Amino acid sequence: ALVEAGAETELEERLAQRLEFGTAGLRGLMGAGFSRMNSLTVVQTTQGLWKYLEAECPGAEQRGVAIGHDARHGSARFAELAAAALAAKGVRVHLFNKLVPTPMLAYAVTHFGCAAGIMVPSLLPPCLLYPVL
Repeated sequence: ALVEAGAETELEERLAQRLEFGTAGLRGLMGAGFSRMNSLTVVQTTQGLWKYLEAECPGAEQRGVAIGHDARHGSARFAELAAAALAAKGVRVHLFNKLVPTPMLAYAVTHFGCAAGIMVPSLLPPCLLYPVL
């Protein structure tokens, strides 16, 4: 639709750059494109996290990653996508089956000895990372 509408500026905004981590994690508008929050950016970000953990955290595959989500629309789906991306790499995943506050995720990382934790609010894909290197 954007191509048909001749919305070149909008297309460039969405496709010419990727979301970047800031002090509060990875944030962006929901929508299509590499600079927007969507299923693809969640999976790609999770894969990037795994690549980092694999290189920097011995035993990360067995230690696993804890994943939680809040009550906002889309959070559970993004958490499931992150879990699936890690499981596909053979990583042990501790996925909460209901919404949890961020401190509970941080506790789970410590309690289970995870290599990292991912907290997924709907507008933020894997954003709050708690690596225990």
